[in-house]
Formats: sequence, C-alpha cells, structure tokens
Amino acid sequence: MKHGQEKILTASAQSKLFYTCPSVVKPKLLKWVVAVTVGLVLVIVASMRGAAKREAAVFYNLGVCYAVGIGTPTSDTEAVKWFRKAAEKGHADAQFILAYYLSFWGKGMEKPNGPESYYDWLKKAMNQGHANAQFFNGIEWRYSEDGPKIKPQYDYEAAEMFKKAAKKGHVLAQVELADCYLYGEGVGEDHVVAVEWLRKAAAQECPEAQYVLGMCYYNGYGVGEDYAEAVAWYRKVAEHGHAGAQAMLGRCYYKGQGVVKDDAEATRWLQKAIGQGHAGARVALGTLTGDGDDEMAALSDDDYVALRDAAGQDIPEAQFKFGMHYHKDTDRYNNYLYACKWLRKAAEQGDADAQYNLARWFFQSDVTGAAKWYRKAAEQGHAEAQAALETLANNDAEKKRQTGDGK
Repeated sequence: MKHGQEKILTASAQSKLFYTCPSVVKPKLLKWVVAVTVGLVLVIVASMRGAAKREAAVFYNLGVCYAVGIGTPTSDTEAVKWFRKAAEKGHADAQFILAYYLSFWGKGMEKPNGPESYYDWLKKAMNQGHANAQFFNGIEWRYSEDGPKIKPQYDYEAAEMFKKAAKKGHVLAQVELADCYLYGEGVGEDHVVAVEWLRKAAAQECPEAQYVLGMCYYNGYGVGEDYAEAVAWYRKVAEHGHAGAQAMLGRCYYKGQGVVKDDAEATRWLQKAIGQGHAGARVALGTLTGDGDDEMAALSDDDYVALRDAAGQDIPEAQFKFGMHYHKDTDRYNNYLYACKWLRKAAEQGDADAQYNLARWFFQSDVTGAAKWYRKAAEQGHAEAQAALETLANNDAEKKRQTGDGK
C-alpha cells in the first residue's frame, strides 16, 4: 500500500485481523464487544418493559372508564376485559380489581370453569406488595365463615396481612390491626400498641379510628381513663354523622362523664343515632326516659335481635340487659358463661348495674372478685352494692374476731 493511501479494511479483513490479533489484545476487544452487546440488550429490554408498563396503564385506565362511566356508558363486561389485559401485563392495581370482580360472580363474567380464581389474581397483587390486596386478604382471614374452626391460625394470618398493609399507610388496615391488638386476636393483647395504630389512622381523618380512640380514652385502654378526651373524640366524629359516636356522646351527657350532665343534650344525640338505626342508642334512650327499666320484661323475637345488635354496638346498658336476658330466658339457651361475658363487657365500661350483678354472680366462687365489682359499683353510688360491700366488710371483721378469739 502506497504511502498516503487510506487504509480501508473489508469485513473479511477485519475478521482476519481479529483472529490474528496478539493474545493480549483479544480479551480486551472481546470484553468491549460483550459490554456493548449487553448494553444494547438492556436498553432494548428496558424499552420493551417501559412500553409494556405504559400499555398496561392504558388498559387499566380503559377499565376504570368502563367501570365508572367516564366518557362511555358503564359496562362491567368491558371493564373486566381491560382490567384482565392490564393484569396479565403485571399491573398490580388491575390484578387487585380483577380479583374483586371475580369474587362477585355476575359482575362482567360468569364463574370460570378453569383453575383461575379471584385468589390467583389477589395473590399476584399481594406478591407485588399491593396494600389493598393485603388488607382484603386480611379481612378474608379474620371474618371467614370457617374461622371458628381454626380461629387462632386465621387470626394470625389476618394480623400478618394487616401489618403489611398498615405499614404502607393503609388506613383501614391500621384500624383492623389496632382492633387485633385490643382484643388479642392473632397478636398478643397490647392496648398501648393498639392506640399507636389508632392514632396513625386518626391522623388520616378516619372516623372509625377516631371513634375507637374515644372508646380507648373512655375505658382507659392503652391510655389513662379520660372522659373529657373521650368526649372530644366522640364529638369530632358525631358531628359528621357517626352513629356510634353520637350514641356514646349522648351517654356521656346522660352520665355527666367528661361534660356537665344534660338530659336534653343526651336525648338530642341519642335521637340522632336512633335516626341512623343505632339499636344501642334506642336502649340507652329507654334507660334515660324510664321506658327500659324492667330488664326482665319479656322480649319478642324482634326485640331480642335488636337488643343483641345493640349490645354488639358497645352500649353498656344494652350489654347489661342482653346478658341478664341471656341468663334468665330459658327459651333462649340460659347460658351462664355467655351471660357473664356480656355483663363483664358492660361492667368494664362502667355500668354500675352490670358491676353489681357481676359481683353477685362472682360471690359464690370468688369473694375477692366480687368485692372488686361491688366496690366499683358502690363508688358510683349504687345503693345495693354499697350495702353488699358493707356486709362483706362486717363478715370479714367477724371472721378475724373469731380467729383472734380462738388463739
């Protein structure tokens, strides 16, 4: 090649050059080729993944449009079709919503004949850390119809799911987890931890969390008993229509707990709760007006169900009356232990009648326990409890005197 001519190598020559390169140069050149190739592949894959994610997002948004009727008539069938397309491309929200649709047959699809189920998609979403999916799965574990058969295991699984979602800031999971800690379901009972989770949810303006936080202050769970603080939380949500808070606020006005006793204000709040179908408020108002004084009056089946529902709404008067009826009504089980459960719930919320009757039931088997509940009722001015406590004190003094005489 003459001096000054351009050196042009054909592909064949380049190939020969590579194979005839010194052994020191070959590895460096090979590494460079591999690095460039891998880099190009990664760019292509990332581009494809990005395109797939964008496509999944488009499918998901179409599903939302059909589900709620944005720019098109609502259609569950079309919504499910697009949610499925997005779910198959790994879109976690679509996987969760598809699971939701599949859990209600008839919403856009028939029950599938194959192995696919709503749980298949729910699990895919959970595996991606989807908080709603974790919460939904926790609810299924905790409230499963099969739960009573192996409830401890179900409660544990539920609590684990709630923890995962709660740590991501899922407000309803935080409330459910707090409830687990309040009652020791799936976790060790710990009222302090329960209050911590309730505060997190309450900070997100969750009405249920604010209401339950009021209950904690009312009963001294995880915090010092503070009726004024309880009233503040009750009022916060009662003014926004929370029936349970309205009922408890009415009760506080009736009892003069945390506020000046005011029967008119108590009636006003209880009637607001009754207007929303709160059975417990109806029982509490009956106590206030004197219409519910006869705890042992015969109950119709409808009244019995209403009283049971009211007891479940944490109204102490309802819990007391339901427990007493459950104990005395031989046509409806006459179950002493179940009756004790409801009286204890009412007693722990400060119902003096429940404390007095619970003490009477304890008396034969546990005098110390009986004295504790007599004392709590007596401190609230319950005349029969005061008399019973005085009798216990006299009996104890007499036993000590006799023991001293015998020495």
